[in-house]
Amino acid sequence: MKKVLAFDFGASSGRAILGEYENGKLSYSEVHRFENTPVQQDGHLRWDFPNLMENVHIAIDKAGKVDSIAFDTWGVDFGLLDKQGKLLENPVHYRDNRTEHTLQKAFSVMDEQKLYAATGNQLMAINTLFQLMESDLSKADKMLFMPDLFAYQLCGNAVCEQSIASTSQLLDLNEKSCSKQVLDAFDISQTLFAPLTESGSVIGEYKGAKIVSMAGHDTQSAVAAMPCQLTADALGIPVKAGPVEATALGNIILQLKALGELQDLEQCRKMIGDIEKIKTYLPENADRWENMSVKF
Repeated sequence: MKKVLAFDFGASSGRAILGEYENGKLSYSEVHRFENTPVQQDGHLRWDFPNLMENVHIAIDKAGKVDSIAFDTWGVDFGLLDKQGKLLENPVHYRDNRTEHTLQKAFSVMDEQKLYAATGNQLMAINTLFQLMESDLSKADKMLFMPDLFAYQLCGNAVCEQSIASTSQLLDLNEKSCSKQVLDAFDISQTLFAPLTESGSVIGEYKGAKIVSMAGHDTQSAVAAMPCQLTADALGIPVKAGPVEATALGNIILQLKALGELQDLEQCRKMIGDIEKIKTYLPENADRWENMSVKF
């Protein structure tokens, strides 16, 4: 049997989900749930990182011996480390208002169309680039996105997982590296970023458990909010919706893949389809949508 522990941080709470895989069967259960409440500190709204790490350790103790651990959170937010690898301050929360007027400052440095073309990101004030513009980087040696920061606290290896980096307004999706064009324009050093790593990479260990850098960007809320019947109608193809626990299960199966228990995503998805309720929406009103497409 393989046991993996998946940490899923939402906007107001965090959960630790224990996945157990044996003889081709997967089961999972919540072992710990805790509040994720930002705090006001030094004039900014921040992640209460010490409290969250305390709950990480509580969850690890509750789970018992596991084979691997991985983290997912929402995108854009980050922590800054000094040259000794110490967290300089609690990470600023994306809901803080420090970037309220930063977009116009950014567009005076780089045209918004060029910035979008360079990174493919929707231009939102919360994105990492704009947060960095309002950050004191004078003592910072490395910047770690939140999933990578949690993993670093356990294994001491600083990495930058690609999916979470894609939320930053800094990643060149074609080159799969930080955009030199953007970094040069905004006078940000390439050395601030840890080495990029692919999702599903084993990056270290903690008390015998492998630490897996998995797809750290939590997109569950966006998928859950999608109007699936409307999508099927508009595209004219069947749309499958589910499972409800998509984020936690994605975390779990990528860990199992990293451990060599699952071979590819096709096998992962088939296994999930066997244990979870997946609803299929068939397209309707084809003529109406075809007429709208022609008109558009």
